[in-house]
Amino acid sequence: MSVVERVRARFLSEQTRYERAWVTSINVIGLLIVVGIALDSELLLGTGQTGVFQRALYPYGPPALSLGVAVAEGYRRGVLLSAGFLVGYTLLLAAVGTLGTALATAPAYPIAGGAGVVTAVVASAVATR
Repeated sequence: MSVVERVRARFLSEQTRYERAWVTSINVIGLLIVVGIALDSELLLGTGQTGVFQRALYPYGPPALSLGVAVAEGYRRGVLLSAGFLVGYTLLLAAVGTLGTALATAPAYPIAGGAGVVTAVVASAVATR
């Protein structure tokens, strides 16, 4: 089977719950950002330096939700992929200085982000079962 045929077969196959969790959560986060921009909402986008910290939390949503689904379904590859994205994004924020600055000046944002990730993982795992 050629690469093109394998890709086509993968796209034509039924989506798993894990894949639906990724796609749905990415769409919801995107919708929040678009609504925030359209309405110029400080609630969704924040302002100034704290807005940077707030917006940096959005990419945690899809891997956190999909991690809960992967754990509930026992999907090892999904657990590794989602956990890898969470760790990788955290390392990226640390490398560019956002995480350190947030911890020093506004520790509520990293704490809220960590609590949000744990809540999203547990809630999606419970909802999947």
